Amino acid sequence: GRKVVCGKATGPLVVYNWGRWGDSKDRLLGHPESVDALLRFDDDTLVTGSSDGRVRVCRVMPGLDVLGVLGEHDGFPVEALAFNADRSSVLSLSHDSVVRVFDASGLEEMAAAGGDSGDSDGSEGSNSDSDSDAPKKKPAAKRRKAAPKAENAFFEGL
Repeated sequence: GRKVVCGKATGPLVVYNWGRWGDSKDRLLGHPESVDALLRFDDDTLVTGSSDGRVRVCRVMPGLDVLGVLGEHDGFPVEALAFNADRSSVLSLSHDSVVRVFDASGLEEMAAAGGDSGDSDGSEGSNSDSDSDAPKKKPAAKRRKAAPKAENAFFEGL
């Protein structure tokens, strides 16, 4: 079924089944502060921006896991995330009005490796608070379907 992922002010990502808004399916506890920005990489992977200033890569299916830290804003909260026009870079905007550009070429490898990229900051790991008792499996290394390109990208032309 369809899922919706939301960032919460207390830090976790919450996964809801479409149409069942009061009952969350799973939670990912890898963010120490609020999750203020989400960017869909593919059907299974998100890039998150947190008020701790870090831009993280998270797997939401199968299982939940923080795969690593893509970059940071020196402690300034991340307000927005977007891809550039050709999806080769992730752009992030923080409270100090600075736009940072991170190389997106490693996102697919990080997502396929399931967090074995070594980019983790050490504070994240298997931080899932899943309602399911099913064992977690690492995703198979496969070509992932990229998210469709937005017609009016927020950072287009930078």
